[in-house]
Amino acid sequence: MTQIPRTLLALGLLAALLAVGCSDDDDPTAADPTGTGGFELYLVDAPVDFDDVILDVQAVRVHRAAADSTAGWIDVRDDSMLVHLLELTNGVTALLGEAELEAGDYDQIRLVLGQENRVVIDGTEHDLRVPSGQHSGFKIHHRFTVIEGEDYQAILDIDARRSVHRTGNGQFILRPTLRMHGMQDVGHVAGVVMPPDAEALVWTVAGEDTVQTFADPLSGQFRLMALPEGVYDVRFAATVGTFADTTVSGVPVAPMQPASLDTVQLRAIVH
Repeated sequence: MTQIPRTLLALGLLAALLAVGCSDDDDPTAADPTGTGGFELYLVDAPVDFDDVILDVQAVRVHRAAADSTAGWIDVRDDSMLVHLLELTNGVTALLGEAELEAGDYDQIRLVLGQENRVVIDGTEHDLRVPSGQHSGFKIHHRFTVIEGEDYQAILDIDARRSVHRTGNGQFILRPTLRMHGMQDVGHVAGVVMPPDAEALVWTVAGEDTVQTFADPLSGQFRLMALPEGVYDVRFAATVGTFADTTVSGVPVAPMQPASLDTVQLRAIVH
């Protein structure tokens, strides 16, 4: 058998290794061993009888599922923003954070609030105290998977009506009541209720949660956001004037699809 000289063998191995290394560096389409995907978190709100609720968002973080409770946190927002919750109704959302994340599984989202949280009632501004959200942040348990080359979008619904509490000494504290869903898992119901100046409250029940909004007082348009797939009874009640309550039953909602209702006409009650 012919023996290959050791010097030639070593040079051949070195050339092969260099060729592999150059091919990865020179080819812009070489596969990333981990891969990344996009993540976006949007915020919506249910209406409340306050003039305004303002949250001082300092950071938003997500947690890798395989990491322990102190490690694996990744910032998807690290600059502050003031969020006016009462502006986020009838389909209006605020982008809380976005980032490119390594592909894989995640299991928590953390919302960290600062010192400038406020509630405005009858034109008077009050401090809104946050018992824990200014330190460790509010942890939201939500499992999701980031797939390489794809975007994962989530929607967070903060129910201000059930989240803001007035204490016996007149202070206001925030204990958030939250709903969290992937956008691909939810749809919405949209329509118009007349007359607009009835300022109708529109609501339905999704599992254990009540999802509600007020129809626009000028156009009567409304949108119930982030409803999981199912069949819903949508209810209407005037908050101005005297009108009979109305229900539209059996409204089907499919993920990523708008369910549009015919115009709902509230019936005036004549005494």
